[in-house]
Amino acid sequence: TGRRSHNTTQNQVGATRRLRPSTRRLRRTVMASADPFSAVRARLAEHGQAHLLSPPPPAAAAEDYLRQLRGLDLPWLRRMFESSTSAQPPAGDITPFEDITCVEELPAGGAEARSEGLRLIAEGKVAALLLAGGSGTRLGSAAPKGCYDIGMPSHKSLFQYHAERLLGARRLAAER
Repeated sequence: TGRRSHNTTQNQVGATRRLRPSTRRLRRTVMASADPFSAVRARLAEHGQAHLLSPPPPAAAAEDYLRQLRGLDLPWLRRMFESSTSAQPPAGDITPFEDITCVEELPAGGAEARSEGLRLIAEGKVAALLLAGGSGTRLGSAAPKGCYDIGMPSHKSLFQYHAERLLGARRLAAER
């Protein structure tokens, strides 16, 4: 027997017959559903994201993963990625401060300024503000940049590193 098209079938005695249009649609649906990844794979490939199915998810998680992939707005994600990675000139004229004094340059290494600073901290008259905006997409992280492991031996994030330094300053101020 030769190759059959999807529009024909053989009955039990080997006779070939044409399928009705409704049967052809059903057969195409069954064949398409045999690989639940095919439609999602094609859509991902169209947007340069086929790697999201390589390797395929474990069978137990496949349906949930496919549901999440189907829900992605891939054109919007591409626009957001391109926007976040494009070089944009800074707004306005940015110039450095001119009147900066390093504590180490003060008389006696800044001991008086340090003492005054610790006194103000102990009295609750000092605030700290850490500005760390933006997401870490260019770093390969879905978290904010401040949560990114910057490669210190302790594997602390920038947020943790600076929070611990602030707590240390508060402890020093309390010990005075």
